Amino acid sequence: MSTRLRWPEGLKRKANWDVSVGIGTPRPVAPLETRSNRQAFAAWMLQPKVEAARAEARHYLMKETPDGVYVAEKVLAGDYMPIAAVLEVPDRTKPAQQRLKAYAQIPVTVPADPPSGTLALPEIELKPMP
Repeated sequence: MSTRLRWPEGLKRKANWDVSVGIGTPRPVAPLETRSNRQAFAAWMLQPKVEAARAEARHYLMKETPDGVYVAEKVLAGDYMPIAAVLEVPDRTKPAQQRLKAYAQIPVTVPADPPSGTLALPEIELKPMP
């Protein structure tokens, strides 16, 4: 599986930026009312559909090739959410200072037998962060 990133106009990659691209199965999202209540959140996590989704979750890190293509190998068929994040890291000794510069995600379905043997995803269009 492969993809490229499309950078927004006016945003150019810098040496102190980390670019991370991964693809994973969609995860259930906890209801807002459970996020600030540990007991409610724990109960939500124990629901059969949430436990099943967590047990079946798959994630693949996509590696960047020298020509700017991001590649993941041996991705099983199914529904996924590729995510790309660009972080500015002004001082690598202080990770808390990281700042999100751009982000994107798009839903995709990986077929069991891609026609070419390798699935080329659409470009992932990065959105600049304010």
